[in-house]
Amino acid sequence: MKKKLYPALVSLLGSVGLAGALGYLFAGVLMFFPGFEKLSEFMVGRTDLTPGYGWTLVAVPFVLLLAHLYTRARLGFWFVRHGWIDEAIAYTQARLKTGLFRSKNEVRAHRAALGWSLAHRGEYAAAWEVLEEADAPPGAPFATAVIRWRLEVALRRENLVDCHRVLERIDTIRARTADVCAIWGCAAEVAARESDEVACREALEKARWVDADAPRTGYAAALCAEAFAHDDEELEEAAASLKRALTALDRDLPLRGPEARAHLAEVLRALGRADQARAVLEEARALEGDPRSVFVLSQTPPDDPEDTVEPTDDAKRGRELTDDDDLREAIASAERLAVIGMKPSGPALDVPRYMEARGYAVVPVNPGYDEVAGHPAADRVDEVEGPVDMVVVFRRSEYVADHVDEILGMSPPPRTVWMQLGIRSPEATRRLTEARIDVVQDRCLQIEYPRLFDV
Repeated sequence: MKKKLYPALVSLLGSVGLAGALGYLFAGVLMFFPGFEKLSEFMVGRTDLTPGYGWTLVAVPFVLLLAHLYTRARLGFWFVRHGWIDEAIAYTQARLKTGLFRSKNEVRAHRAALGWSLAHRGEYAAAWEVLEEADAPPGAPFATAVIRWRLEVALRRENLVDCHRVLERIDTIRARTADVCAIWGCAAEVAARESDEVACREALEKARWVDADAPRTGYAAALCAEAFAHDDEELEEAAASLKRALTALDRDLPLRGPEARAHLAEVLRALGRADQARAVLEEARALEGDPRSVFVLSQTPPDDPEDTVEPTDDAKRGRELTDDDDLREAIASAERLAVIGMKPSGPALDVPRYMEARGYAVVPVNPGYDEVAGHPAADRVDEVEGPVDMVVVFRRSEYVADHVDEILGMSPPPRTVWMQLGIRSPEATRRLTEARIDVVQDRCLQIEYPRLFDV
């Protein structure tokens, strides 16, 4: 009943308001014609200065119209908060274009609500596309809602590059709203994932300044404590905050539920509460999660240390390599390199040539060229014939994830994917390591080779 009654009331406000406004307009014309003296008296009063009531009441339909416009712009959010996702999507998708009776601000509100609805379902790529088209300066109406959900979606997609693009614009935000609080909570999560304690704590303090009891603040506090806590008091506070926030977090993004509980379990484990951590993990494993949640949950250590099994050499594969010994082994064990984005000039040529001069076979992968540096170029990396030990990537960070399916389609798969200096893709890293392929991010082969091998 409530699902239908509230939207009907919103429509009724608009209908009555519009009918009233048109009625007053029509009455304002008729009162000048003979035979409508009574109407004229009602509208403007008598000639003896007795006031009329018509112009006083004219504000009523316009108040109703304003109430209609206000509630209409927020109806999509109302649907999502109540869990009526199908209704929210149907309502907002039909209202994504401006018109005579629909402003840019209202369309921006509908896009924010639609982005949230799609993210609620785990359709993150579609949500990102909808939200990108709603981009606006931070001070514009509903802009903070768009920023908030762009950050949430980018975090679920594990695209920290997109997160930083959005975060570059939030320093001017001074409002104290739920969306602003969530924005700072997202900023804290980005910093926690990047192991930046200073940035994480700064963002967490800003979230607490807006609303210390908000669910997103509690989640950010748990992530910060898990990564950087210096005492049990901080862990206790974070565990309590996250426990209180779980229901609201699940309502906002239910597929994040397993990840949130995995972080809570880690905090409880750090406090020595193994039984509570085990119960939380059992709850997490019973929930449906998105790929990010499944991955985080899979990385949670076993409850019982005796259950830990020393991995075989093959099982050790599928990590992000940062240790010098691991980097040295990855380079030394490779013989044939497929270079995505290799070009006839610049670093995308210099680095492959450097490695080729040291005995490595190089295969260019670039659909824009038939040949690079005397080698036939493949259009896609999965079209390279024969085994490849390492895939070297010369693409901008936001495009790396587009090549993951190609890499996973290689037979046999490569041992390592190496992203050159300045290139990072958490989303691609997650998918590749899940497929037991090692990943190196933000390192130049031409720099690392002489450093690691003392050349």
